[in-house]
Amino acid sequence: MFKNKPNSSDVESIKNKLGISLGENGAELIKNTVAHTGTFKAIQIIGDAVFSVLTSAGITTDGSVLAIGSDYGTVSAGVVLYGTFTAITLTSGIVIAYL
Repeated sequence: MFKNKPNSSDVESIKNKLGISLGENGAELIKNTVAHTGTFKAIQIIGDAVFSVLTSAGITTDGSVLAIGSDYGTVSAGVVLYGTFTAITLTSGIVIAYL
């Protein structure tokens, strides 16, 4: 499988990435309209969701922080959003935000 044996830092990197995708770093169930802040790596939509605030740590070309609000529309149940999100506020719906 591997031409070269992976080193320990490669193995740790893979474990960390798998931990994020499997929710081993924790998660927050959000089903209210209160602002939630932190560093979230994925957002799973459990019940159709409308965001009033969804802020990503991604940087746009003009150097500003990317912020997606109510004009994002309704996100259907079953969708998973991946990225680094720093603020989440729902107008309606239920999501799980993974740390």
